[in-house]
Amino acid sequence: MSNLNQLIEDCQYTMEDVESIVTSTARSWTDEKKIDTLLHIDAGLCSQQGCDSTKGEIRHMKAQQKIIYKGIRQIDKTLGDTLLRYAG
Repeated sequence: MSNLNQLIEDCQYTMEDVESIVTSTARSWTDEKKIDTLLHIDAGLCSQQGCDSTKGEIRHMKAQQKIIYKGIRQIDKTLGDTLLRYAG
């Protein structure tokens, strides 16, 4: 049950929280938890896109993804570079 509670907690974060997740040292989060939370935000962005999304909406989502991936790169350079390389 604690895994479910953890997933629910991770889903409460949005794009507005990305910088604070990456830079905050006050939180006692591990790097893994920070990356997991950032990827949850990314998954939420992707799940909002559909076949009826405009090109502008898709461009906006991709720009937001790059912000997330650059944040991940600050935590884990190799993973962040890989995500940025394959970000469309």
